[in-house]
Amino acid sequence: LPQIEVAVAEGAVSLRRDSVAATDSAIVRAGELGRLTESGMPVVESNLPIERWTAWTGGSLVLEGLTLAEAVPQLERWYDATITVADAQLANRRVSARFNHETLPQMLDALTLALGARWQQSGRSITLVPADR
Repeated sequence: LPQIEVAVAEGAVSLRRDSVAATDSAIVRAGELGRLTESGMPVVESNLPIERWTAWTGGSLVLEGLTLAEAVPQLERWYDATITVADAQLANRRVSARFNHETLPQMLDALTLALGARWQQSGRSITLVPADR
């Protein structure tokens, strides 16, 4: 089962797997995040930085406490690029950042400076490596 998440900015949403009875559903309210677990059971979390999931509607990409490996798919979609992290330790470093109208090179400069890394580009393919390599 793919990871299903719903972040609610206003109102409320009922969350359940299609084949599950309505009694196995959860209500996700404004400011909360709902997820379906691997078994299909809904879980609701509150007190999260919901902006991480909703900022794109205002033209921002917010990365909050993710590992670089978790952030890469979002960065790839946002910047229409393929990003490879060439080091497992680098991939596990935590990222917290907000990008508004930065170009791909501006984002990469800021990200690699914060992570102690450097980047190499070939067309739309980017490779991130530790700065000491």
